[in-house]
Amino acid sequence: MNASVYIFGKFNGAYSQYPNDYTSEIFHKFYEKSKATTQIVIHRDDNLMYYGYIRKLNRECYIGFCIVLNCLMFTCIDKIFLLFENAISMLVIEGKFIHFNAQGEICNSVEELSLHKEEVFALEESLRVGVNALKNVAKALPTVSYGIQKDTFREFVVDDNLEAIIKSSYSNGYTYIYKDEGFDTVKLNSYKDVLVRLNNEKELLQDKLNKINRKKVYTFILFGALIICSIYLLSAYKSLKDTQQQLQEAHKIIIDNNDTITESRQKISELKKNINQLKIELNQKNELVDIYHKVMFDSKKYPILISNIEVGNMNNDGKMETDYGKIIYSSTSMFLSHKITYSSINNDTITLNVKLFGPDGKLSKGVSSPTDYSYSRKMIVTKGNNNTYCFSGWGNSQKGSWIAGDYRVEIWYNNVCLKSKKFTIHK
Repeated sequence: MNASVYIFGKFNGAYSQYPNDYTSEIFHKFYEKSKATTQIVIHRDDNLMYYGYIRKLNRECYIGFCIVLNCLMFTCIDKIFLLFENAISMLVIEGKFIHFNAQGEICNSVEELSLHKEEVFALEESLRVGVNALKNVAKALPTVSYGIQKDTFREFVVDDNLEAIIKSSYSNGYTYIYKDEGFDTVKLNSYKDVLVRLNNEKELLQDKLNKINRKKVYTFILFGALIICSIYLLSAYKSLKDTQQQLQEAHKIIIDNNDTITESRQKISELKKNINQLKIELNQKNELVDIYHKVMFDSKKYPILISNIEVGNMNNDGKMETDYGKIIYSSTSMFLSHKITYSSINNDTITLNVKLFGPDGKLSKGVSSPTDYSYSRKMIVTKGNNNTYCFSGWGNSQKGSWIAGDYRVEIWYNNVCLKSKKFTIHK
């Protein structure tokens, strides 16, 4: 389904949009009449249908998406809500643009969308995939009724009559559908509950650590006082050495104080062990929070989570002509190899498909290329974080196989784009 996708919003008091064009005036108007925490705004402009979504965040910030169809319209509102709500869930869990704070509130993580182009491209591709899945609820757009002006609008709540909402969407300039509850997915609510619980446990451990530190200070003060007493007794011992009885009493006091010092040292040693144990527990809790951030994705749909892609140049013997991440020149280019950094919660063997787009935007294909992809590779997945995997090269043994220009590589699994990256081959 041919559709344009926009991401926009107000982050830290400043409006940002991608791509940035004439539509910003329309999106500002969407937000002016937004009343609920979430809403869909449908705008008809001749043969164009704008399906916008706004999710309000804290401190007057918000994030929005918009899908623009040409000569088509959707006949189901619930599925459109679900598409956008799943996008919000994905962004929060992966920490892109928005995230949960310690109180379980969604906050923004960026100030300008143009500074995070890779994340924007991944979100844009995800929304396009979602739109294509809605083909069965799309139909041809009725002709324009010239009896209704473009600025007319109607308001509904999500539980109102669907037929009335759909009719309004193509008969009025603007149609607002408000939804003020049930807008978070099950996965997002589960993630929120676990994050809040782990944060509460972290605060309790921190309180215990603070109490131990205070006891440690008191113990050091006592130890210092005991040292001062010992010095005083030694001085008294020298001044009263002519009296044997006093010498014996002073000697007994010194022995008693030495025992007290030994006991204090033992207590300090035990407190240090307790402090170290609490630090270990606190680090484990922090690691649980980090791991939970990284693995809260559908392991069947996303068997690995790719955090980075690097490109290298390989010769016919499989040796690196240009190492990963270094500048590749057209005159020495042969086989392009891609190195990914990934995390996984399972050990597995999977097949990954690769799309390689040239400077002209066309998909690069060979004689043995699979349908809709440049090439495929089997990968043995290792459970854990920050693992790497290098694809065997794809190209030609003759130097100069790739022309200079801007390229884009996409890693796919079962029709889902796991990660994309733009790179340049230089003259």
